[in-house]
Formats: sequence, C-alpha cells, structure tokens
Amino acid sequence: MLKRWRAVIVLLPLLVGIGVAASIGASMLWADDADEAGPEPDVTCWDRSVAPASECSEPTGLVGLRWVYPGIPARAAGCTPEGRTGERGREDGQAGAGDTLAYVCPLPLGGDEVRLLYTRHATTEAGLERTARRHEGVEPEEDAGRLVYRGARPERGRWSLTAVYADHPFSVTVEAATARLRDLALSELVSRAPDDVTVRPAG
Repeated sequence: MLKRWRAVIVLLPLLVGIGVAASIGASMLWADDADEAGPEPDVTCWDRSVAPASECSEPTGLVGLRWVYPGIPARAAGCTPEGRTGERGREDGQAGAGDTLAYVCPLPLGGDEVRLLYTRHATTEAGLERTARRHEGVEPEEDAGRLVYRGARPERGRWSLTAVYADHPFSVTVEAATARLRDLALSELVSRAPDDVTVRPAG
C-alpha cells in the first residue's frame, strides 16, 4: 500500500507538468495561427487597375504626374516640358517608370505670377538627392510624408522652395518674386496625400 502511494506521489507532479506543457504548447499554436496574416485585400490603384496596395505601381507619364498634382492643366496646356541632363527623359508625356518627366507651369497668384516645376523623377532616391543638392545647406521641414526645402534668400531675384515626397518619386518646386507669394503658392497647391499617390481613395 505504501509503495502504491509513493508511486502516486511521484507520478502526480509529472502528470501536472505534462498538462502545463500541453497547455502552453496549445496557446503558442493558437498565437501562431492568429499572427498569420490573411491575403492582402485588393484596392483600386491610381490607374484604375485592381491589385493589392503593395503591388500598385508609381504613377507614370503626364497622366500620372497630373494624378499626383491635379492642379496641372489638362494636357499641360500653357506648361512647358523641361528636359533633364544625365537622366532619361522624354518630352512627349509618355515617360515610363525609369524616365524623368518635368513640366514648368505658370500660375497667376496675388497679382503676380509664380512658376511651378512639377517633376516625376526616375526614382524616389534620385528625387531626394536632386532636391537636397538644389537646396544645399537648407534644413528641410517634414510635412505629412513630404520634405519641404525653403530657400533662405532669393536666387536671381526669385524666392524658391521644393516639396518632395519622402517615399514617392515626385516633387514640385515653387519660384516667386517674394517669400510670401512662394509660401502662399505652396499653401494653395493641390497634391495627393502620400497614401493616395499609388492607391485611389476609397469611396
């Protein structure tokens, strides 16, 4: 009888340990299942194609540039295409993903005229590097997914700034006769929120 009780005493902790281990193992298995994300849902991309958001391409060509900056007139009427040195670029509005496309558009504002340079860079990195070089020595301001470089003094009689997307290959440069007009032009500039550059807003 004593031996039987000893056996029970020995086995009881062992059985409890097995039960605890099984419980922990089951909870970890459920956690792993919960952590496994389902398939990414489809969205409507900027070009009306349907795909997961991560597969939507960056806008291209004049159509893509106007998607990011809706203020560009239809067919860039009144604007002038600007070529790029050292980067691939076409002036026919059909630039592809590896090309740089740029248009200069005048904008009447405050009784004067400001100059807007809209650019689709070859890559996001190229846009950031070009902007930093253009405004060397200027500390950029962060503005909801964009970096804004404001010149501290006029160049050739014009005040300038550039707002470049941090995660997309687009920028706009504003040039005006005064710093007030330059800043006013930026405040009235219509551009897509960073999350809406490649994906059309729902609804």
